[in-house]
Order: sequence, then structure tokens, then C-alpha cells
Amino acid sequence: MSKTAMIAKLPLKEGARDAFLTAYDAMNAQVAQEAGTEIYILHFDRKDDNVAYIYELYRDVDSLKLHGGTDAMKAFQTAIGDLLGGAPELISLTPATGKGL
Repeated sequence: MSKTAMIAKLPLKEGARDAFLTAYDAMNAQVAQEAGTEIYILHFDRKDDNVAYIYELYRDVDSLKLHGGTDAMKAFQTAIGDLLGGAPELISLTPATGKGL
């Protein structure tokens, strides 16, 4: 199976960044235990601190599915629900080539 990746774009409410970071830290602790999650990086938009991106790289589709079904993911989604200023955008990717693959 080939690797798979996701980019999650998360628009945050004004002033929600610190609470979001707390929720992300809890999620990231779980991700550290997931063998199939190879990269899980939080970014903030340079032009808008209220837009977060999470880049995720998985060993395969099964690893992505496992990650999405964890109790930690459900808790993260619940924790950030009131922090979002709009609908999240999820972009599914198939890595082709590049440094780090």
C-alpha cells in the first residue's frame, strides 16, 4: 500500500488559539503512540493567526482510518468544536515523490 496524507484547514474563532493549542497538545500526545502516523504537524497561517493547518502523513490508508477512529480524535473534535470559526476543510492527498518519503 502507498502512503496517504491529509491537510486539515481549521478556521478558529478570534481569541481561541491558546485553547486550541491545549487541545492539540493532548491529540499530539496520542499521535506519538500511533506507529502508522509518520508526520503530524500543526501550522498557523502567516497572514491570519486564526487559521490552523494540520499536515498528516500516514504509512497507509489503514493507519489513517485507525487514527480517525481513536478516542483521542473524538475527544479532540469535541474539544475544538466550540473553538472553530467555520467549517473545517479536509484535503486528502496521495504523496508522489519528494524529500522525506
